[in-house]
Amino acid sequence: MKKIVLWAFIFLLLSPGMVMRLRFSMAAEGTVYIRSNGSVEGTNKIRRDGNVYTFTDDIFGSIVVEKDDIIVDGAGRSLQGAGSGIGISLTNRRGVIIRNMEIKAFDIGVYFNGSSNNIISGNNIKNNRLGIRFWIASNNTISGNNIIANERGIVLGSISYTECSKHNTVYRNNIMNNSVSIDLFGSSNAIIGNYIANNWVGIYIGGHVPLFGSKNNTIYHNTFLNNAKQVYDIHWEWEFSAISVNIWDNGYPSGGNYWSDYNGTDNNRDGVGDTPYIIDENNQDNYPLISPLVALPWDLTPPKITILSPKNETYTINNVSLTFTISENASWMGYSLDGQANVTITGNATLTGLAAGSHNIIVYAEDDDGNIGASERVYFTIEVVSEPNLQVEPFPLIWIITAIAVIAIAASSSAYFIKVKKTLKKTE
Repeated sequence: MKKIVLWAFIFLLLSPGMVMRLRFSMAAEGTVYIRSNGSVEGTNKIRRDGNVYTFTDDIFGSIVVEKDDIIVDGAGRSLQGAGSGIGISLTNRRGVIIRNMEIKAFDIGVYFNGSSNNIISGNNIKNNRLGIRFWIASNNTISGNNIIANERGIVLGSISYTECSKHNTVYRNNIMNNSVSIDLFGSSNAIIGNYIANNWVGIYIGGHVPLFGSKNNTIYHNTFLNNAKQVYDIHWEWEFSAISVNIWDNGYPSGGNYWSDYNGTDNNRDGVGDTPYIIDENNQDNYPLISPLVALPWDLTPPKITILSPKNETYTINNVSLTFTISENASWMGYSLDGQANVTITGNATLTGLAAGSHNIIVYAEDDDGNIGASERVYFTIEVVSEPNLQVEPFPLIWIITAIAVIAIAASSSAYFIKVKKTLKKTE
């Protein structure tokens, strides 16, 4: 009996779940803070270069962002939880970019609480209860992410029609194999060009019963493929709840969405269905697409940037050319000099009025798919050589006085000798 208990205990210890828990408990960083002053606390696996915070290794723990206008770059690494907590938390933040990382095994992968004008791009977000949650958050962008195998992929939450998540853009994401792809409790958001496939519900339209629904959201150019329910509205289940009315197409000939269960025809072969795709009596896609618009997968690789000038050397002028190459077409370019805020440029430029001393620069670029790349940091020095000073130093006053005295003495002596000579002649 004791042997059986012992072997059972050993089996439990060696089970994958227990090994994973032990591994996490040994490796967990706990909570990492990016403080408002720019410092990083709680890990040595994030390197700061100006306003860019880059992972140098996988992180087991959570990150709280307390600083605006920064980039958190996972550099292909992962941020992993233990099935609870929040992966990356942003409360009342703006101008934060989260990119190039895998975020998994949290209760909430990324949480935007009252935050605006942030970007989450080029990430793999999977195996969380909620992949991305917005709570009264506006003017944020979710683009180019793989949001896979979460209970709910994206949640746009609110507490009232006026206090809701609005004017957010969900653009060109792969949202697959979730229970609910997008949980829409907000209004006036844009959901465009996403691949929404193999979910139990493609878009769940909620609201706060019975006060208001989710209204005036624009939803088009998405591919709804093989979802058990392409769209589900809470009003269908609770008749006393508020009615949601949204926009499901971009007009003709741009079109609406591709629906894998659309049974209509395209007799004129313009790529748009001849009859609407009916969602309910208040919502329909007037111009359903016959073929998917979204290709899978698309580019999730950030552009590669190489700085050609300045180089890691010393310059004797204070105006230096900034020249660089980008591996693909860029929709935006900018640079950060000496860790200062990004300066937007349209191409090669000139760094003017550089002070003497050490400097460093990084160039950033965003491609057409929303991926943001960064160059290596280049260090250089300005050592301006002064022109030779040709001004003649004034003659020292003491020398002038001395010269005058010498001349005066010489003159007196000469006059004296002349007088003596004349006297001697008269005597003779």
